[in-house]
Amino acid sequence: MVPAPLFPRYLFVSFNAFEQRWRAIHSTRGVINLVSNGDTPVLVPEAVIEEIERRRDADGFVVLARHLGLKRGMRIRIDAGPFAAHEAIFEEQRDEDRVIALLSLMGREVVVQMPIRVVMPA
Repeated sequence: MVPAPLFPRYLFVSFNAFEQRWRAIHSTRGVINLVSNGDTPVLVPEAVIEEIERRRDADGFVVLARHLGLKRGMRIRIDAGPFAAHEAIFEEQRDEDRVIALLSLMGREVVVQMPIRVVMPA
């Protein structure tokens, strides 16, 4: 893993483009432009900002995807959530955020879907 800017040469700022002077941002060292529609800056949806913040680890780095090298049938340990401290059998990685596993509950194997950030190889 190599630390690198998530959005090189982009700076996230919060301001009201209709009420505040924002053109001075262009004179900030390293700023090329603002994300805009024509001459008007556009708002980055709050959900996007929240998702970026949600992916920050303890050191402040944004984790884009976790690739644990898991193969079908491998045992995994669940470290957080309602199934914390349980082991399961890895089935598949659904997307960059979620995995499917078989969890033994009350004598039966149940298919569960969980965030990849809560599992580790057992």
